[in-house]
Amino acid sequence: MARFYADEQFPFPVVEILRSLGHDVLTVQEAGKAEQRIPDDDHFGIVVCSNNRNWEQFAARINEAVNAEASLRRKLIRVVRPST
Repeated sequence: MARFYADEQFPFPVVEILRSLGHDVLTVQEAGKAEQRIPDDDHFGIVVCSNNRNWEQFAARINEAVNAEASLRRKLIRVVRPST
């Protein structure tokens, strides 16, 4: 499973679902770093997502994308909402 650091805009319901799938997710708010504009280069790897209000589908697509990678180091992974 992966370790995530979720920014301020990342939906908390998806954080909870990812945690239930076994991922270690720390939010910016929980870390006490909200609104500090920490640059993305300070992170191990980056997962960017298009917004999807179907939280279960959103979390499942992230889970699938990161599990397909051997390592997240220095990776940019894009998770795109499926077209309807």
